[in-house]
Amino acid sequence: KLEYVPDQNGRYELKLDGSFPGAELRSAETASGASLVATQPAVRDYLLGVQRSFAGEKLIVMEGRDIGTVIFPDARYKFFITATPEERARRRLAQSGEVTDGATLAEVAKAIAERDRQDSERRIAPLKPAPDAELIDTTGFAVGEVVDYIVKKVQAGTEEK
Repeated sequence: KLEYVPDQNGRYELKLDGSFPGAELRSAETASGASLVATQPAVRDYLLGVQRSFAGEKLIVMEGRDIGTVIFPDARYKFFITATPEERARRRLAQSGEVTDGATLAEVAKAIAERDRQDSERRIAPLKPAPDAELIDTTGFAVGEVVDYIVKKVQAGTEEK
């Protein structure tokens, strides 16, 4: 059972079968299995409803490989955020629990590129930018710079309406 519940600060956290998985969701094992599980129609059908229910009538920021094309094709703002496999590998290596111990930059970059290839070629919900998404290559940019850019784009779009 998946649900989002507010924490003490009003931020939402994912709850899985009554507990909070936290860092387990970002582990190397979870990442490597996600592409295989995502090809299963029953899993995709289940997650489609669950992910859409999280939004309801609320504003939501969601990330994922098919959020703008499958889950929320009518979202008002869509950004397809990417970076080179090497840049993404550097970031992943800098995060605790993201990769197996002893992994090299080249190994992680190769695994990232391979997962992208697999996900781009899968029949169900392939990895691809939505036609109306803004492509943002974050190679060489800090997280804060990217967040600031997106926030400004959304604020500018909100002011236009």
